[in-house]
Amino acid sequence: MVASISPVVSVLSSILLELLVYGFNVAVYFLCVYTLVKRSTSDTAKSTTVLVTLSTLLFMSATAHIAINVSRLVEGYIQPPSKSATIKYLLDLTEPGNVAKQFLLVLVNLFSDMLLTWRVYLIWQRNLMITFIPVFLCIGTFVCGIVTGTYETFVQPGQTIFLARISSWATSQFSLSLAMNVSTTILIASRIWYVTKDIRKTMPEYMKPYWRIIVIVVESASLAAVVQIIQLAFYVEKFPGIYFISDTIVQIVAMAPMIIIVMVGMSGSRKSAVWGTAYATSAELSDMQFQTRAGDQVELPASKAHKGRRPTKSTFASQGTTDDGEYHHDIGSLEKIGVQAAV
Repeated sequence: MVASISPVVSVLSSILLELLVYGFNVAVYFLCVYTLVKRSTSDTAKSTTVLVTLSTLLFMSATAHIAINVSRLVEGYIQPPSKSATIKYLLDLTEPGNVAKQFLLVLVNLFSDMLLTWRVYLIWQRNLMITFIPVFLCIGTFVCGIVTGTYETFVQPGQTIFLARISSWATSQFSLSLAMNVSTTILIASRIWYVTKDIRKTMPEYMKPYWRIIVIVVESASLAAVVQIIQLAFYVEKFPGIYFISDTIVQIVAMAPMIIIVMVGMSGSRKSAVWGTAYATSAELSDMQFQTRAGDQVELPASKAHKGRRPTKSTFASQGTTDDGEYHHDIGSLEKIGVQAAV
């Protein structure tokens, strides 16, 4: 049995919470663009352009969502002549503004998923096979969202978002979106873990910057994952709390990917006595470098090198890792391959 709650209270609370989170979203977006543009180089121009474009589309979709909610706030609470008219307006799922919100949620998920997929693609050195799972989940989330929004346009007066034909598709949408967030986080963090295996074995004291990146990636993804789990649980159980958080989740999902860029950029701006290391490594890590300040390196003694291997210089940032999220992995001929780190 679905618990009842006054739409006057739930809608107003939801919009006010979204406005609060949107304020943080604005700050995060501009810091994100500033970080990307400031740290961009000729080698990272393409990745920077893609990231700025996707981040901007993501932010614009979230802005359009809050704009529609503000409009609904006026139309639902100020213009109606009576309380009954207000309730009728707020309960109407087919109201154009309400339908538009659903499709904007789909766009926010789409651009967020594309941003995550792009990171996975680059950090795995443009391996298309690795991106199969993220692409599949991204398309699945998009299709389920479109179908959910379409079905909402056909509901009858008195019906809710828990209607059977809507519920099955909406549940799939929320589940796939959560799976997308978790899977891309695992792919990004595991890749960083894998390519730094030699550092952990020979010089664990220099793992700190990479632990920082992994922690930032996981924590930022967890922010979105937690609210997605709450959203899915509330919806499956038909708990009315879903009405209070549904709008806020849009802003959090839009903000989470950009937080990674900002946090890594802020981390990279901190001064440190040691910014990099140069050491002999295996072919897998040959000349892999996280972008950092020029000339800030420390040559390690030859005794630190792997025995029996030809020394190959690799530069790893110790404090200023991935200022704009870009690193290069040179193998064999030292031909640079731009790879997007988890930002």
